[in-house]
Amino acid sequence: MLVAAAAIFLAQPNFLVIVIDDIGNDQIGVYAEGDPDYQSTTVHLDALAARGVRFRNFYAMPSCSPTRATFFTGNLPWRHGIGEVIRGNDEEMLGRRETLIPEALAATHRSALIGKWHLGGAAEHPFLEPLMHGFDLFSGLRGNVGNYFERDWTRADLSGGDVITSPYLTETTVKEAISTIAALSPLGPWFVCVSLHAIHGPVHAPPNTLESSRRQQYLDMAESADKGIQQILEAVDLDETVVFVLSDNGGEYEFTAYSGDEPTKGSLREGGVNVPLIVAGAGVRKGEVSEALVSVADLYATIAELARVPVPASNGRDSVSFAGELTGASSFPRSTVVSEEFDRFPDGTLRSFKRMARDSRYKVWIDHLTGAVRWHDLQSSEPGHDGADLRQNPFLNPSAVNRLETLEAQLGSLPWPAPPVQGRERSPSLRVPRSPDR
Repeated sequence: MLVAAAAIFLAQPNFLVIVIDDIGNDQIGVYAEGDPDYQSTTVHLDALAARGVRFRNFYAMPSCSPTRATFFTGNLPWRHGIGEVIRGNDEEMLGRRETLIPEALAATHRSALIGKWHLGGAAEHPFLEPLMHGFDLFSGLRGNVGNYFERDWTRADLSGGDVITSPYLTETTVKEAISTIAALSPLGPWFVCVSLHAIHGPVHAPPNTLESSRRQQYLDMAESADKGIQQILEAVDLDETVVFVLSDNGGEYEFTAYSGDEPTKGSLREGGVNVPLIVAGAGVRKGEVSEALVSVADLYATIAELARVPVPASNGRDSVSFAGELTGASSFPRSTVVSEEFDRFPDGTLRSFKRMARDSRYKVWIDHLTGAVRWHDLQSSEPGHDGADLRQNPFLNPSAVNRLETLEAQLGSLPWPAPPVQGRERSPSLRVPRSPDR
């Protein structure tokens, strides 16, 4: 069935992955979750969903760097060692032992990363780290920013590069994506990851919008990203390209459209890890909504299958291809999905370590350091919420108890996190000269 699913696609389709930063299901109109009065207007993403498959049960990690590392490697954080956000001055980084998607596709696809990397790098060449992991071109910034306007922006390949000034990050990301796709398209199949900084803070009024409340500025940032994504899509032939649009984690709690005080970004609650995924383009069925459980790790095996390349033995170990779900050729086999977070003290010992697992109905959360456990029934909870802790329910039926105990045992059987890799272990430096005039 997997061969049949892949056969529906081109022999070598292009792949465009667009990562929106910090946008939850509650801020994308077609998901219809939360209070409409607190939602942004995303007409272009809604239209893309009508042209493809929208996933309701797609799970990321609770924060940026772990999700990106899991997507690029196909391995969960306990394997690759990135369990928290990598800060600007951190030595921690994604290890070279990992074979990222562009490396797996190197024999068939040229590749580029546009926008935000956020997976660390040595101080002597922080902006070239994506190149060391297989990207042919990197055009963007190392991590988060304190200001979207007038930023240094690096464009580089292994022969060198230059630094330009970005007037506004979202607009520069879109323009760089469009020009890069135009340059790569005549050369054969390509894999391009466009990693937007939006709608991550700082909250601000995008160009051509009015100064207003913080909430309205946040909504304007989402709508600006939506328009930018449409501009990129207009530069792509969807008959030859498979497009994945996803978020790295849930949205900011301050601006959530979900009711109550349920945590969002940075939490293993539903509002923090159950995030948007829309897939459209070559060979993908149209106007479908999938209830399949999908992990961000699964993009690795899915892209590899559609590209007809093998998954490296060291990577994709937590990745299951959902190519058949895109075409309708087969149902997706995953029965559970896992998300996790951990961080460390300066000496490397764990400061916190939490996991969640869910099946088609139930969810279990564990704090491995304190021993705390919660059980939830997502079927009886509203979107974006975990609902009540079922462990407090003395009348829980035996079937539910069995499924919840199975999930708890699954979490307990997973190994503890691998140690992080430090920047000093990196390879020799590469030079990026400054050339403001390009």
